[in-house]
Amino acid sequence: MLKKIFNFRNLIFILLIISFCFILVKQQSTLDEKYDAYRQAVAESERLADEKEQLDVKKSLSGTDTTGEELARDEGYIYDGEYYFIYN
Repeated sequence: MLKKIFNFRNLIFILLIISFCFILVKQQSTLDEKYDAYRQAVAESERLADEKEQLDVKKSLSGTDTTGEELARDEGYIYDGEYYFIYN
């Protein structure tokens, strides 16, 4: 009776099923890792796009006189109530 249950064909079949289950679990963990890396890359891409947009806005405003004044006020070169002159 035991010889019928534990024959070579059943042993190979059980090993194939176990290896198949192991492969499925390993693939799922790999896919989860790749998905997490993808989500992080998308978040980083969105952050960089926002930063680029802010820099583009600053670049478009950099040629104006008011931007120069704001920068000088932020650095402490011009105080409130002072007059400033721009020399070209």
